Amino acid sequence: MSIYVEYAIIDNLVINFVLLGFLFKTIKHKLVLWKMAVCITVGMLFACVVPLASMGLLTIFNPKTFYVAIVVLMATKVFVTVMFLCVMSGLIKFMCMRQAVTTHLRDCIITYKGKEYKTKGYLDTGNRLVDPESNAPVVIISLKLYLKMFPVINGHYINFSTVDKSDAKMFVFAPAKFEIIDNKQKISHDNVRLGLSYKSFRDSIKYDALLNVNLV
Repeated sequence: MSIYVEYAIIDNLVINFVLLGFLFKTIKHKLVLWKMAVCITVGMLFACVVPLASMGLLTIFNPKTFYVAIVVLMATKVFVTVMFLCVMSGLIKFMCMRQAVTTHLRDCIITYKGKEYKTKGYLDTGNRLVDPESNAPVVIISLKLYLKMFPVINGHYINFSTVDKSDAKMFVFAPAKFEIIDNKQKISHDNVRLGLSYKSFRDSIKYDALLNVNLV
């Protein structure tokens, strides 16, 4: 049985790699090796599950006739195939979401009280918030990032609206410097305000700041 499993692993790795390579070439998409590796690994695992699960079920039920054995084998294959499609569908959806988020991520450096805080910022086209007192664009940061800068003494509250709340308040304060690294170029912004969000930003990739659309 060990020979069969090794054959299934090698056979599926090679065939899946060739098929995915032709697929990427056909649709004229750039080869992404880590994505191919993930998909090939998942396919290989499910290819091994089919014979192992079939052998286990045949051992447990010990069918007396050939037809019952065929039914057990087909039912196992259909079930594993359905599970494979569900897993691959979720995996592809996750990778697409991750890719969409990654294209909008920027490295940011916040200078406050003489310390630099490096973080990831997401370019949010819906964030057009401006501090009315200074007419400065507001970058919204997570509570986790804010606590690293705590205590923050100089600041004030501004009004803003969201889909859930028509009249809400946000605490904003001014950093000494705010820098965005875009295409390996560091762009410095002096007139920026940081706004506190009491919730963490949940996405397929971790980041702690929502960039203002006017900064990029």
